Amino acid sequence: MMSRKEKARNLFLQGVTQAKAGQREKAGKSLRQAVALDAENEAAWLYLSGIANNWQEAGEALRRVEKLNPANPHLKKATSWFAKTWPEAGMKEGAGEKESGVKLAATHNAPSTVSKYSFNGAWKIAAAAVMIVFAALAVLMLVKFSFFSNAAVNAAATIVATPTPAPTPTNTLAQDLALMQQQLENAQRAQDQLAALDTLEEMYALSPDDTKISGQLANQYFGRGIALRNKGDFEAAKLVFERALQIKLDFSVAEEERTLAVLYLTGAEFHRQARWRDAAITFDKLRQQNPAYPFVDELLYSSWYNQALVKRSQGDLEEAIQLLEQATQLLPDAPQAEKKLFELSKLLKPPTPTPGPPKRVIVDILDQRVYAYEGDTLVYNFIASTGEPGRDTAIGEFEILNKIPMAYASTWNLDMPNWMGVYWSGSLQNGFHALPTVRHTGYTLWDGFLGQRVSYGCIILSYTDSQILYDWVEIGTPVTIQY
Repeated sequence: MMSRKEKARNLFLQGVTQAKAGQREKAGKSLRQAVALDAENEAAWLYLSGIANNWQEAGEALRRVEKLNPANPHLKKATSWFAKTWPEAGMKEGAGEKESGVKLAATHNAPSTVSKYSFNGAWKIAAAAVMIVFAALAVLMLVKFSFFSNAAVNAAATIVATPTPAPTPTNTLAQDLALMQQQLENAQRAQDQLAALDTLEEMYALSPDDTKISGQLANQYFGRGIALRNKGDFEAAKLVFERALQIKLDFSVAEEERTLAVLYLTGAEFHRQARWRDAAITFDKLRQQNPAYPFVDELLYSSWYNQALVKRSQGDLEEAIQLLEQATQLLPDAPQAEKKLFELSKLLKPPTPTPGPPKRVIVDILDQRVYAYEGDTLVYNFIASTGEPGRDTAIGEFEILNKIPMAYASTWNLDMPNWMGVYWSGSLQNGFHALPTVRHTGYTLWDGFLGQRVSYGCIILSYTDSQILYDWVEIGTPVTIQY
């Protein structure tokens, strides 16, 4: 199960993807959910400041960024952008109102509004801000910003406190990238995939045209997607592969994995809806493209197996057997399909009886017994229950009409194990079977009443006796019912 931070990270990635697609409202919702799950998600707060619909929310988001990391290298230009985008926030502050939670500092040089949020590091993600605000071209980022230096904070505090701004020392782009490269190497040595992603995202935001950095970031996302896929988190894996493709458009293996993840999610939804045929087609297509794709064999087996049960209930034994054969070939060690295949094969192709004494069955209503003979030799003697008065079991000469491992009586909602049909009574068929159970409750009907006339017309046996008789009789075996 994903942690709250992992869920927040996925929501953040979803939000910036939605923003790029022009889905501003959806993006805002995703980002708000992200910070609700993880209030320390600095990147989500920063993006939320750019996509907020009002200056109060934007200002609060920037305040959160400053609280989490006063040395955030992007905060200076973020607050400068805030001041230019939301001039009413400055007027509110000047009028003494304190609604926004952001106090913009007074300045003496009007063109460049200096804020108490002007800290160390050049804010290099203007393109991302433009994307979020105007839904235009942008560079997405997924980053946990690093702390640069306390000296920068002190310098910024001095700027706010004095009427005349003093120059703030800043790192060059090369210096920032060098620091981040060291962080990246540390994360890679520690095999910390998420930390490596954070650092590479920050490097990519500072230098989006560096093909080496973008290639590393795309590869890192690809590896993260594979890890999520192998854990069974296909929805998150799909988002991560899409992010890799945003960074590296011609990333063919990422496109292939994204396509497979979509196929898996589609098949899983069909499976959830019990659309067994659609699920089987989808999973089979996926498996043909990647036979080793995780978890797909089990779901394909389940789809074929359940589809076979549907075909069996529809009377299509040949199709059911074909589906079960496919399932057993896919997972030879899984017993369900093999067992069902054996049962259906017996129904479709009954074994050729070996020559021997003729078999016959006698049902004695007076004794409430069933006698099975081979020639003149009594081989079985079972206690039974026949039809109750008013629903009497018919007397006469009959034969075994059919055999069904588990028949269903829709009239009474009963499952009847080891069914052996004997004669038709109007539109219903009566025959031998084990004590029936109510389908939706599992309650066993007439349990403890064997030897009494209690049934609706059938000849009821114990489960063990019914199984013996079921295996012994053949279709066509004569049955005599008498008093």
